[in-house]
Amino acid sequence: MKAAYLLSFVLLVLYIISGAVRNCSGHDHFLLVQTWPNGYCSIVNCHDSPLNFVLHGLWPVDRNGTSLHNYTTPSIRMIDILNRDTSLKSDMGKYWPSLISKISHKFWSRQWQKHGSAQKLITSPEDYFRTAIRLMKITNLQNKLAAKGIVPNGTSYPKDYYKSALEVIHGGESVMLACFSVNGIQLLRDVYICLDGQLRYFISCNKNEFNKTENCGDDIMFPSKVQISSS
Repeated sequence: MKAAYLLSFVLLVLYIISGAVRNCSGHDHFLLVQTWPNGYCSIVNCHDSPLNFVLHGLWPVDRNGTSLHNYTTPSIRMIDILNRDTSLKSDMGKYWPSLISKISHKFWSRQWQKHGSAQKLITSPEDYFRTAIRLMKITNLQNKLAAKGIVPNGTSYPKDYYKSALEVIHGGESVMLACFSVNGIQLLRDVYICLDGQLRYFISCNKNEFNKTENCGDDIMFPSKVQISSS
């Protein structure tokens, strides 16, 4: 009986280890995920809701668009990383704040542990954070939308308008939109952007990714404030 229990335990450990290895080795491309706080915070209890896009993460995914996770990486001391680089500290607070906690260190550390360390292209947390912020600045979603008259004033715009405004990013095929529904209204929550596995250029998101990620209806509100459910 003891031998059977020991064998079961060993098999469980091997299964967990093999899963972690598969996750790290199956990296195909990346998703850059940016959140619109007033959409996100209409469902999630937030401590703050700035009127600008914020980073959610830079996630390695497999060829089907499934996010890869690594649960074996030790935790990192964000305070030490940020104390060594005050410029990075400023950018993290501006572009990548936690919406649900006043202190973002745990959120940032988890993004590296869970997502950043599940790929082998960027090997240091500092470079991972800098790369994500650099890509966010390049995409500049809010300005691209505003240039086409799509502004956060509580108006609902056709989904095609959003896609057309963002078509400068690889013809729009690299962009996926995710929404929350409040009182029957589709609220913009996240914008997902597909990039190649070397982070050199934007690529078309594949059909599986669209099916799993893009859940918005035909009209999407760009909320200027958090929407409260009447239910």
